[in-house]
Amino acid sequence: MPVKIYDRNYTVCSYDIGSDQKILPTVYIKYLQDVGMWQDELLHTAESEEMRDIAWIFVQYELTFYQYLRFSEEVNVKTIPFAMDRFYAYRRYEIRDKEGNLCVEARAKFVAIDKKTRGLKRVTEEMGKYYGIHENQRVMMDKPKTLTRTDIEKDFSIRYTDIDINGHVNNTKYVEWALETVPLDVVRSQKLAALNIFFKKECTYGSNILVKTEKEGDQYYHEILQKETGEVLAVLETRFEKMDA
Repeated sequence: MPVKIYDRNYTVCSYDIGSDQKILPTVYIKYLQDVGMWQDELLHTAESEEMRDIAWIFVQYELTFYQYLRFSEEVNVKTIPFAMDRFYAYRRYEIRDKEGNLCVEARAKFVAIDKKTRGLKRVTEEMGKYYGIHENQRVMMDKPKTLTRTDIEKDFSIRYTDIDINGHVNNTKYVEWALETVPLDVVRSQKLAALNIFFKKECTYGSNILVKTEKEGDQYYHEILQKETGEVLAVLETRFEKMDA
C-alpha cells in the first residue's frame, strides 16, 4: 500500500493578511497543522483504540517560503506522511497556488503522546499502516543554533486564546513571539524566507514568556523561555531576504 497523500484547498481570507496586503507566514503554518488533522479525521484513526489514545505533537518543523499570496487567492496544501521511528513521525508538505507554483515547502517531526498519561508513546506497525508507512526510518533534521549573545529581548504573557485543543500554547504562537523581536524596518522591507523551530517543552496558560534574539546578517536566532523558571521552551532560526521587485 503506498503512502497516503492528502491535500486540501484553502482561500486567503481578509483576517489572514498583514499590513503589506500579503498572507502572514503563521497562516501558512496553520494550514500545515489543519491539513494533517483533516487527514487523520478522514482516515478514521479515532476508530482505532490505539490511535484514539494518542495525540501528535509538533517537535520540530522547517519551512522555506517562496511566495506570499494575497486576499482571495486560492492555495492547495498537500501533506505526505513519509516516515516513523521509535516515538516519532514525519510529514512533508507543499503549498501551491492555483497555477501550481510552489509557495511553501516544509517538513515536520511529531512525537506521539498518550492523552491520558501525557507520556511518550512508541509508534507501532499498526500506526504506520494508517498512513501507508511500512518501514521505520530515522530522519535527520538540523536543530537551530544556540544563542551566543542577546541583541534583542521582549516579554509576553500567555493568554487564554493562545491555548490549543491539547491544552498548551499553540505552536504558531512561538513563531509570532519570535517574529515580534525582529526589527520593524526588517519586517516591512524584507520577507521571511526560512524558518526552523525546535520545541523543547510545553507551556500553558498563566505563564510569562521571555524571547531572546541574536542577529547575524539576515539570520536571526531566537530562544523562548518561561520567565518564571528560566527553562528554554523552544529555539528558532529565521532568515529574511529582500522583497521581490
